[in-house]
Amino acid sequence: MISEKKIEDLLKNGDYLPNFFIVDIKIGAANKIRLFLDNPKGITISECGIISKYLEEELDKEGLLFDLEVSSPGIDMPFRIPEQYRKNLGGKVEVTFNNGIKIKGVLQELLEDGFQLKVESKEPKTSVEHILFSDIKATKLIVSFN
Repeated sequence: MISEKKIEDLLKNGDYLPNFFIVDIKIGAANKIRLFLDNPKGITISECGIISKYLEEELDKEGLLFDLEVSSPGIDMPFRIPEQYRKNLGGKVEVTFNNGIKIKGVLQELLEDGFQLKVESKEPKTSVEHILFSDIKATKLIVSFN
């Protein structure tokens, strides 16, 4: 069985991690590996292909059987790591709290324990809330095509 640590170590050895950050690694039955990467500017299909080829070559050297998929997390995937919040500062997000309540706002600042969110309100006055990571179930980017 291939481990997440093994994939992380291979990426570190290939010097890919200074340019990219790992959002998530999922390893399923029969070594089905799904690797989600990103970087502050966004990851391209070409970059995913280069990283995929490198990982395939390294895992093949060890004679391991696997199925590998390398991609960006996609706009529908909730944020998983602080780097995603940092990348999307100034962007509009929807936050779902552990209790199911949802709020929308603009991501203002990343903090050690959470982030500042300029909350949308029907009233002319807006507020800035300090949201703790421990209080939220998910944060997703809201994409507007206006």
